[in-house]
Amino acid sequence: MKRTTLFIVGMFVLGAAWAQSEVQMAIVDFDAALERHPDYKENKTKLDDLKSEMELEIDGLSQNFNTKLQAYQGNYFNMSDADKSTAEAELATLDKTLGEARQKYTTTMQEAEKALIEPLEVAVQEAINLAASQGGFNFVTSTSLFYVADSSRDITPAVIALLNK
Repeated sequence: MKRTTLFIVGMFVLGAAWAQSEVQMAIVDFDAALERHPDYKENKTKLDDLKSEMELEIDGLSQNFNTKLQAYQGNYFNMSDADKSTAEAELATLDKTLGEARQKYTTTMQEAEKALIEPLEVAVQEAINLAASQGGFNFVTSTSLFYVADSSRDITPAVIALLNK
C-alpha cells in the first residue's frame, strides 16, 4: 500500500514537472552508492558486531529467565509459600532486567545507526546532488521506485566516484 501510494505520488510529481518544463531525468541506485562509500563496510561491521553482542546478552538473559520459570513451574506444587514468593520475586526481577535489556538494545541500535550510517547517507545524498548538477539533470529518482530499462541516465557510477575522491 505504501509503495503504491509512493509510486502514484511520484508519477504525479513527474507528470507535473514534465508539463511545466523540460525535465532532465536521471536515476540512481542509492543503496549501491551507499554500499560503495569508503567507510560503509567498516561502519556496517561495527553496527553488526554491536548487534551481535547485544543479542547475545539478551539471549543469555532470556535463557536464564526461561530456565528459572520452568523450574518454578515444575516445582510449584512442592514449594512452600515462602519459596513461591521468593521465586516469583526473582522471576519478576529477571523479567524486568530482560525488558530493560531489550529497550537498551533498541535505543543503542538506533543511536549507533544514527552515528555510523546516517552521516554516510547524507554524504551519498550530497554526491547525488553534485552528480546530478554536473550532469545537467534536474530530476533524480531511485531505481527502487521504478523499473528502468535504459541505464544511460544512471548517475550511480558518478556518485560512487564522487564518494571515493
